[in-house]
Amino acid sequence: MYYMSTKLKVLFVCLGNICRSPIAHAIFLDKLNKLKLNHQVEVNSKGTANFHLGQPPDARCLKILKQHQIEFNHQASQICTSDLDYYDYILVMDHLNYEDVINLASNPTANQKVLLLRSFEVGNQTDFNVPDPYYSTEQQFDEVFHICLNSIDGFIQFLFTKQQLYLDNLAQQQNNNQPVTNPNCNY
Repeated sequence: MYYMSTKLKVLFVCLGNICRSPIAHAIFLDKLNKLKLNHQVEVNSKGTANFHLGQPPDARCLKILKQHQIEFNHQASQICTSDLDYYDYILVMDHLNYEDVINLASNPTANQKVLLLRSFEVGNQTDFNVPDPYYSTEQQFDEVFHICLNSIDGFIQFLFTKQQLYLDNLAQQQNNNQPVTNPNCNY
C-alpha cells in the first residue's frame, strides 16, 4: 500500500471566486473531512478575474452550502502563474476559465494539470461547463451545488485510483488482515 508523503494540492477555479469555485472547494473539503483524508490533501479556490478580491462568497453560495450542513469561510483571490507550478490539479468550472488558466501556463506540463471539473461527473458526456449562477436565482445555485457534488464524487474516485489515497481506517484493516476496500465503490 502506498501513502503519500506530501500533501496533494487541488485548486478550484471560476471567474470571480465567489460562486462556483467556493461551492466546489467547500464540498471537496467536507468530503475529505468525512473520509478522514483532510491531512493528505490541501485545497483552495481562486478566480481568473480580480472583480471580488478579498470578498466572502456570494450570500446565495453560503446559503446553499448551509442548507447542506457545510460551513465555509473564504475570501476571494485570483490565480497567478506560480499556482500552476504549486498545485497538482487545477479544476476549472468552464471552457472560458480553462482558456484563461492555460494562457497563464509557461510550460506544457502545467497545461496537463488544468482540467474541467465536470469531466469527472459520472454519466456526463455532453456538457462540461458548470453554469455561472451569479446573475441567476437560488435555484441555479442549487443546480451548481449538485453538479459540483457529483463531479467531486467522480474526482475523489479518480484520486483513489490515480493517487492511491487511502483512509486511515482502511490501512488499519489491512494491518488486521482484513480486506481493504474503497468506500466509494458499491460491492
